[in-house]
Amino acid sequence: MKKFIKNITPPIIYALLKKILVKPKIFSPKWNTITYKPIDGIQIFFDPAGPWQKTIINNTYDTFFFERLNSEKLQGKVIFDIGAHIGFHSLYFARLVGPKGKICAFEPNPKNVERFKLIRDKNNDIRDTIHIFDIAVSNVLGAEKFSMSENIESGRSSGGFIDTADTMWERGVFKQKGFSEIKVKTIPVDLFKEELEILEAPDIIKIDVEGAESLVLLGAKNTLMAKKPILLLEIHSMLNMFNVVSFLSSLSYELKILKEEKDGRCFIEAHPKNI
Repeated sequence: MKKFIKNITPPIIYALLKKILVKPKIFSPKWNTITYKPIDGIQIFFDPAGPWQKTIINNTYDTFFFERLNSEKLQGKVIFDIGAHIGFHSLYFARLVGPKGKICAFEPNPKNVERFKLIRDKNNDIRDTIHIFDIAVSNVLGAEKFSMSENIESGRSSGGFIDTADTMWERGVFKQKGFSEIKVKTIPVDLFKEELEILEAPDIIKIDVEGAESLVLLGAKNTLMAKKPILLLEIHSMLNMFNVVSFLSSLSYELKILKEEKDGRCFIEAHPKNI
């Protein structure tokens, strides 16, 4: 019925009716304790009835990432979480690497960082393992426009992107969804030592940056050549897929798809050919 009404109603009238009749969902974030291993006992602040929050509660959120890592010996390792949102992957990674390991998390959305720090500091056993940097990772050192949403509970705050990203949707779509623009600092991975005093090279890099994934890799070329870390990436466009495959192949990386989404995104793993 909803589709029928939309088809027979002029767009302007339909948008007005939708605005009047559809009430925005009211979220009620609270502390939730995770009950499954290896992150049992971890506390996360969000609305458990939210769309993506439910999958975290029932242990179906990005399980393909974590199942892949179960075969790796990660105690004491270093993981970079680039595009960390409110930190769920970092929390999980922190339990995998243990107290002798280190998680460096990078997130440019101030609202996400605020929530992430709140959650990290609540969990004493992993608090000192996770280091949060409020910057965008790209291929150049500088500053750039960053489109963002402050709405964490709906999931929109996970969709922020720098201006040079190749996004899934046209920019106008994000504006319609209430995204606004701020300026953020951009730093390439290869300059983390000089700019952020991160001395350790990563054993694993997870990248989820809404269309800037090929830029992140370009800015990490020296690190990839020297350390050869395992890469876990979300790819957001055909152009990014072409650029990622071409670039990583030139560095003797092998790629495989971990998961495909109906909207065109896919998740890939890349590792050096000698692994």
